[in-house]
Amino acid sequence: MTLLEASNLHKHYLLEAGSMFGRKPKTLHVTNNVSLKVESGKTTAIVGESGSGKSTLGRMLSMLERPDSGDIFLAGQEVSRLPSHMQRRLRQRIGLVFQDPYSALNLVCRFSLH
Repeated sequence: MTLLEASNLHKHYLLEAGSMFGRKPKTLHVTNNVSLKVESGKTTAIVGESGSGKSTLGRMLSMLERPDSGDIFLAGQEVSRLPSHMQRRLRQRIGLVFQDPYSALNLVCRFSLH
């Protein structure tokens, strides 16, 4: 059974507004077309370099932030467009674990050396 599914998630932040003199607004494209599926009973890790959008993706999946476009399904129910008060109730049942990458790598190295 699919527990969580995200399809074509996009998130952009406006860095600088355009002007009436023809200057285009500057945007930061944080996630572009991100899709993933997490099956019930499975563990999924999001890995990437600093600034690659991992935390933004986590905030979207946990409904702390709305994606600019794309869909998020929780146990088959589309949740990314629910009203805020309904998302708040669902958020209480979702937990993300942010891990310190340096201690995680040290742990892996200790296991691989023995």
